[in-house]
Amino acid sequence: ANLCSHALYGVPPEGTVECDLRARIMNYLKISEDDYSMVYTESRGASFKLLADAYPFETCSRLMSMYDYESESVGMMVQKAKVKGVKVSKATFKWPSLRVDSSKLKKMLFERRGRRRSSAKGLFVFPVQSRISGVKYSYQWMSLAQQNKWHVLLDASAIGPKDMDSLGLSLFRPDFIIASFYKVFSGDPSGFGCLFIKNSSIKYIQDELGAPSLG
Repeated sequence: ANLCSHALYGVPPEGTVECDLRARIMNYLKISEDDYSMVYTESRGASFKLLADAYPFETCSRLMSMYDYESESVGMMVQKAKVKGVKVSKATFKWPSLRVDSSKLKKMLFERRGRRRSSAKGLFVFPVQSRISGVKYSYQWMSLAQQNKWHVLLDASAIGPKDMDSLGLSLFRPDFIIASFYKVFSGDPSGFGCLFIKNSSIKYIQDELGAPSLG
């Protein structure tokens, strides 16, 4: 099944162990089932791959990331996007502070697209924090991206259980969220994770063959 099918029809029947487990996980992460659908994945990389295959880069033809290191998972998404002719860009960081170059990032987010105004610019991949310095980035970047017609992927795989309250999902509602069970629950060596899709954004998802999604 494709990602859209998993999101729309992968919810287990009420009263089953899997349904209870899913509800407990989302409650623990403080992610509302009314707002998001959850898809289990075998790893963080698998989450990126699923979304890279499903995201409509044909019409939302830009991909921007904000990482201060080379991420294999993001690199895989970039390669898949380039095959589809997508314009790829990434934030730059100032040396030696390694703070994001705010002026350049704003310029890229504000840059006008050549397509019709009704379509989104593309996908903005936003990590919770720096992997090098550990500094958390301002969530205002997500808000700014959404205001400028970007879909937002929040990579929350770097944070643990004590940090979940700081996600601020009641104020910032990214279209997609990637989380790692290893980080969230601590001590789980499997590396399993999950991809959350905002219910109102499911309509943008298509399968890997390029067929339009349901909804």
